[in-house]
Order: sequence, then structure tokens, then C-alpha cells
Amino acid sequence: FTHQVSLTNVMIVDLQGVGLSLTDAAMHTKFATDPQLLTDQMTEGHDNFFRTHVCNALCKKLKLPPHALQPESAAW
Repeated sequence: FTHQVSLTNVMIVDLQGVGLSLTDAAMHTKFATDPQLLTDQMTEGHDNFFRTHVCNALCKKLKLPPHALQPESAAW
């Protein structure tokens, strides 16, 4: 979702936590914005995510288009 609404510039990944208390989020950006973001894999992180992502009911509900790097069988 964040990838789509940011016009492919930012992707929030690795959300963990309970309820609305989310911790340890990581972000992949198109361009490194802060050298302290050690988990920012930039464009490579975006690509790696989509190579293994399998769309689910949430993707469908949000009307997210499949990505070109996704395996065809992974798109809804």
C-alpha cells in the first residue's frame, strides 16, 4: 500500500507489534534519505519484496495492481 500511495518512492515493511502499537518498522526508499536507516535497501528492497510477494485479500480490497516483478501466479 505505501509503495502505491507514495508513487513507488517509499515502502514500509517488517511491521511488528500488537494492535495499534507497531514497532520495528523498516522502510525502503527510492533514494537514501538518512544514513541512519540501516535497513533501507532502497530500490533493491522494493524489487526483492515483489519477487516473493503473493497478493492476498487485502491487496484485492485495496485494489492494488500486481507488480511487474511478481510471479504471474502470485497476482490476484
